Amino acid sequence: MAAYIARRLFYALLTLFGVTIVAFGLLNLQPGDPAELLLGPYATEEAIEILHKELRLDDLSGLDIWAFWAIYLVDVSYLSPTISLFFSAP
Repeated sequence: MAAYIARRLFYALLTLFGVTIVAFGLLNLQPGDPAELLLGPYATEEAIEILHKELRLDDLSGLDIWAFWAIYLVDVSYLSPTISLFFSAP
């Protein structure tokens, strides 16, 4: 019975890992800058910089993909509310 529970737990963790990889990949496959997409083609550089700070995009610009994924996992594990790109609300 313990082996069965351990195997099920292992598969559950493996599934969670796969789901986070797929979700992270889909979120990052979007072309372009999210701030420019939200503000439109007539946005000023100042407005784009302000939105970068609000969305924490300026903190992540120098990171490699695995460090960015680790930050994503921490945010997901804490169930931290994020700002919706389309509705501008948590």
